[in-house]
Amino acid sequence: MPNLRQEVGWGCFVLPGDSFLPNADPVGTLLGFFVGASLICFMAICLSCMIKCAPVAGGTFAYAYIGFGPTAAFICGWALVISYIATEGIASVRSRQQRRRERICV
Repeated sequence: MPNLRQEVGWGCFVLPGDSFLPNADPVGTLLGFFVGASLICFMAICLSCMIKCAPVAGGTFAYAYIGFGPTAAFICGWALVISYIATEGIASVRSRQQRRRERICV
Protein backbone atom coordinates (compact mmCIF):
# COMPACT_ATOMS: atom_id res chain seq x y z
CA MET A 1 0.00 0.00 0.00
CA PRO A 2 2.79 2.56 0.50
CA ASN A 3 3.50 2.42 -3.23
CA LEU A 4 -0.13 3.17 -4.13
CA ARG A 5 -0.30 6.09 -1.69
CA GLN A 6 2.89 7.59 -3.09
CA GLU A 7 1.90 7.18 -6.70
CA VAL A 8 -1.54 8.68 -6.15
CA GLY A 9 -0.11 11.55 -4.11
CA TRP A 10 2.65 12.23 -6.61
CA GLY A 11 0.48 11.89 -9.71
CA CYS A 12 -2.54 13.81 -8.41
CA PHE A 13 -1.03 16.57 -6.33
CA VAL A 14 2.70 17.13 -6.78
CA LEU A 15 3.25 16.58 -10.49
CA PRO A 16 0.35 18.73 -11.78
CA GLY A 17 1.37 21.62 -9.54
CA ASP A 18 5.03 21.44 -10.58
CA SER A 19 4.80 20.67 -14.30
CA PHE A 20 1.38 20.55 -15.89
CA LEU A 21 -0.44 23.57 -14.51
CA PRO A 22 2.30 26.20 -15.01
CA ASN A 23 3.10 25.02 -18.55
CA ALA A 24 -0.35 24.09 -19.93
CA ASP A 25 -3.55 25.93 -20.60
CA PRO A 26 -6.76 24.85 -18.83
CA VAL A 27 -7.94 22.74 -21.78
CA GLY A 28 -4.65 20.80 -21.87
CA THR A 29 -4.80 20.25 -18.13
CA LEU A 30 -8.39 19.00 -18.28
CA LEU A 31 -7.50 16.77 -21.22
CA GLY A 32 -4.59 15.27 -19.26
CA PHE A 33 -6.77 14.59 -16.24
CA PHE A 34 -9.45 13.06 -18.47
CA VAL A 35 -6.96 10.72 -20.16
CA GLY A 36 -5.58 9.67 -16.75
CA ALA A 37 -9.07 9.05 -15.36
CA SER A 38 -10.00 7.01 -18.45
CA LEU A 39 -6.93 4.82 -18.05
CA ILE A 40 -7.63 4.26 -14.36
CA CYS A 41 -11.25 3.30 -15.15
CA PHE A 42 -10.02 0.84 -17.79
CA MET A 43 -7.63 -0.66 -15.25
CA ALA A 44 -10.44 -0.98 -12.69
CA ILE A 45 -12.61 -2.82 -15.22
CA CYS A 46 -9.75 -5.21 -16.04
CA LEU A 47 -9.13 -5.91 -12.35
CA SER A 48 -12.82 -6.57 -11.74
CA CYS A 49 -12.83 -9.11 -14.59
CA MET A 50 -9.75 -10.84 -13.14
CA ILE A 51 -11.34 -10.95 -9.70
CA LYS A 52 -14.43 -12.65 -11.16
CA CYS A 53 -12.28 -15.23 -13.01
CA ALA A 54 -9.86 -15.93 -10.15
CA PRO A 55 -11.20 -14.98 -6.72
CA VAL A 56 -7.98 -15.66 -4.78
CA ALA A 57 -5.83 -13.55 -2.49
CA GLY A 58 -2.42 -12.41 -3.65
CA GLY A 59 -3.12 -9.60 -6.07
CA THR A 60 -0.93 -9.20 -9.13
CA PHE A 61 1.34 -12.10 -8.21
CA ALA A 62 -1.60 -14.51 -7.96
CA TYR A 63 -3.08 -13.36 -11.28
CA ALA A 64 0.30 -13.70 -13.01
CA TYR A 65 0.71 -17.19 -11.53
CA ILE A 66 -2.73 -18.30 -12.71
CA GLY A 67 -2.50 -16.67 -16.13
CA PHE A 68 1.14 -17.14 -17.12
CA GLY A 69 2.73 -19.67 -14.78
CA PRO A 70 5.34 -19.64 -12.02
CA THR A 71 8.20 -18.05 -13.99
CA ALA A 72 6.15 -15.01 -15.01
CA ALA A 73 4.77 -14.75 -11.48
CA PHE A 74 8.31 -14.79 -10.07
CA ILE A 75 9.36 -11.98 -12.42
CA CYS A 76 6.19 -10.05 -11.65
CA GLY A 77 6.71 -10.41 -7.90
CA TRP A 78 10.28 -9.14 -8.06
CA ALA A 79 9.25 -6.29 -10.36
CA LEU A 80 6.71 -5.24 -7.72
CA VAL A 81 9.32 -5.39 -4.95
CA ILE A 82 11.78 -3.33 -7.00
CA SER A 83 9.09 -0.77 -7.83
CA TYR A 84 8.21 -0.42 -4.13
CA ILE A 85 11.86 0.13 -3.24
CA ALA A 86 12.40 2.57 -6.12
CA THR A 87 9.27 4.55 -5.22
CA GLU A 88 10.39 4.85 -1.61
CA GLY A 89 13.83 6.01 -2.75
CA ILE A 90 12.47 8.54 -5.22
CA ALA A 91 10.06 9.92 -2.63
CA SER A 92 12.84 10.34 -0.07
CA VAL A 93 15.14 12.06 -2.58
CA ARG A 94 12.30 14.33 -3.66
CA SER A 95 11.45 15.30 -0.08
CA ARG A 96 15.14 15.96 0.65
CA GLN A 97 15.36 18.23 -2.40
CA GLN A 98 12.21 20.03 -1.31
CA ARG A 99 13.57 20.61 2.20
CA ARG A 100 16.85 21.84 0.72
CA ARG A 101 14.98 24.32 -1.51
CA GLU A 102 12.97 25.56 1.46
CA ARG A 103 16.19 26.15 3.45
CA ILE A 104 17.73 28.10 0.58
CA CYS A 105 14.64 30.26 0.10
CA VAL A 106 14.28 31.12 3.80
